[in-house]
Amino acid sequence: DFNGETKYPLVLFLHGAGSYDFFPLASRLARCRNPAVEVGTLPGHHCFMLEDAAGAHAAVAVFLAKHGLQGG
Repeated sequence: DFNGETKYPLVLFLHGAGSYDFFPLASRLARCRNPAVEVGTLPGHHCFMLEDAAGAHAAVAVFLAKHGLQGG
């Protein structure tokens, strides 16, 4: 989906706080290339979404709601 302010697609880039070292750099580079990228760090490791499925779901739900979208 595209936001109304730019012609960039909306992107949520989540990674775990204890994930691989290159994720913070990769997320910053993605944000530089696409200003619509929103970056978030959640507790956990590389598979943070499996470690805390409810927390990952909540982060995505907040992102969707913020942009007038809804998730299941």
